[in-house]
Amino acid sequence: MALIVKRVQIDVRCPWCLTVAEDSTHVLFDCSFGRSVWASLGVNEVSSGGYSGSAFEIFRQIATVCDRDKLALVVTVCWNLWNRRNRWVWDKVNVSAFGVTTTTLNMLQEWKRSRVERTSMEVNVDAAVFTETDCVGIGSVISDENGGFLRARTQKIRALFQPREAEAIALKKALSWVKEVGYQRCVFETDAKTVVDAYKSGEGNTYFHLIISGCIDIGKHYDEVLVEFVHRSANGVVHALARASHSVLDVQECGFVLLQTLFLMYYLWI
Repeated sequence: MALIVKRVQIDVRCPWCLTVAEDSTHVLFDCSFGRSVWASLGVNEVSSGGYSGSAFEIFRQIATVCDRDKLALVVTVCWNLWNRRNRWVWDKVNVSAFGVTTTTLNMLQEWKRSRVERTSMEVNVDAAVFTETDCVGIGSVISDENGGFLRARTQKIRALFQPREAEAIALKKALSWVKEVGYQRCVFETDAKTVVDAYKSGEGNTYFHLIISGCIDIGKHYDEVLVEFVHRSANGVVHALARASHSVLDVQECGFVLLQTLFLMYYLWI
């Protein structure tokens, strides 16, 4: 299938599947390459035939049924699919479906971070397991965008969990507490990489992943939320607070003076 313009043959077929005439709807939603990208991102319903019309009309239909996060994903996928198409047509640069998917996820993460970091609170979270008393200690510290202390909270749970479950519970408790306080844009930082990875993937069927699923559900009630990994050296304050929870009853919110007192108790205790 070709169009002749000034004696130059121009192939009007899709440059990827080479089966039908190319238009924006085909490139973004119907082509087999695009379908593989949508499927890999878990939104294959976008290209499964549930929507019809021009690309613009499909966007309008999607916007009426998708939440904000999914809509952001859809727009980012479409941008990267069209960019991939142009790079192939004009520069003969071939980008794989995996490359498009990876670029999409990275762009979304950077976009979310840029939005959150403009007016965000930073919440450091940690957990401590006390096997000798069958308790878990949780510490959370909220700082403003300049790193200034706002408030802190320590909690002791009378149950025994494995470390990764304890860290997941610490995140869930922190998400609930900060939401109750009223902050809507937050970056939660923990030194438990397994928790961060599980939160971002949203996959798994163990008890640990059930706790993570609860974290994700709470996170949906924020305007913007990120969960990030930090090294233990950058999480020392909240680690000491989690350990100090061994000396308090149940839940204790801390002002700056009480926070310093708990630290002193912790260092004397160890």
